Amino acid sequence: MTHLELVAKIGNDSLDVAKMYLKGQLTVGELTNILGKDRTMLIQQFAGDRGAENGGGRLKDC
Repeated sequence: MTHLELVAKIGNDSLDVAKMYLKGQLTVGELTNILGKDRTMLIQQFAGDRGAENGGGRLKDC
């Protein structure tokens, strides 16, 4: 999943929260409480896809 696909699926307003999770500032439980199960799964999928490509699920600063 690309960065653009993630933004399209979770919305731009959720992107800052996703960045906090990917930086390790939030746990999965906290992320789920804030964004819900579906968006959390999408963010985890993004992190897994990015990790397979280049060793990290980090979102670049826009």
